[in-house]
Amino acid sequence: MGYYHKGFPDLTIPKKNKEWGTIRIVTGIPVGDTQKQRDLIASQWVKLKEPKNMMTAILASVPFMALNTTITLLIAGMFVPVSPEYFGIGGTTFSFQIDLLPLLLGVVGILVAHELIHVLCIPDFIRSDTTCIGITFGGGFVYTEEPLTRTRFIIISFAPFIAISLILPFILGMLHLLSPLILGLMVLNSLGSSVDMLIALLVLMQVPSRAHLVANGRDTYWKPDG
Repeated sequence: MGYYHKGFPDLTIPKKNKEWGTIRIVTGIPVGDTQKQRDLIASQWVKLKEPKNMMTAILASVPFMALNTTITLLIAGMFVPVSPEYFGIGGTTFSFQIDLLPLLLGVVGILVAHELIHVLCIPDFIRSDTTCIGITFGGGFVYTEEPLTRTRFIIISFAPFIAISLILPFILGMLHLLSPLILGLMVLNSLGSSVDMLIALLVLMQVPSRAHLVANGRDTYWKPDG
C-alpha cells in the first residue's frame, strides 16, 4: 500500500515525521481514505460489521450501560450503603448540594483518565504517527491506525472500565475513601465504557483469535494471520 492523503500516513511509512514523546489531539475521527479502503479489500482485509454512527452505537450499547453500572455498584456496595438515600434521594423529593467546581474537575478527570488508559495500551503509542486522542462535545475517543492483534484490541477496549470502574472502587472502598461524588464518577465511566464493550463484543464474535485489525477512518478491517 502506498501513502494516503486522508487520515494518517500509511502503516508502512517509517515513523519519523512525529516528534518523539508527542501525541496528536484532534476534534474528530480522521476521514477514511478511499484508496486505502480499496487496497485493504484487495489484500483480503474484511470490514467489521459495526454501528454506522455514534448514535446507533450508543443505543445498541444500552444493555452494557445497565450491566456495567450494576457491576460497579455491587463492588461499591461491599463498602458503602449504596441506595437512593446514599445519593441524597429519598421519599417523593430529594435534595443535595453540588459543589460545581469539584464536579466539573471530576468529570474532566475521568474523561482524560479513560482516554489515557486506552492510549497507554496501544503498543509504542509514543512513536506512532497514526495515534491520536480526540476531544468532541460528546466526549473523547482514541484513534489509531496501528495494526492490532485481536487480543490487544480487546485489552484496549476493556482497560478503562476494569481500571476505573472495577479496580478503583475496590481499592478506594478498602481505604474508606468512597464518596457519593467519587462513586458517581465511576458510574459515569461505566456508562461511557458501554460503547467500548459493544465494539469488543462485535470483534469477539466476528474476528478469529489469530488475526489483526486496522482502522481506516470510522471503518475497522480485520485479516487472519498467516
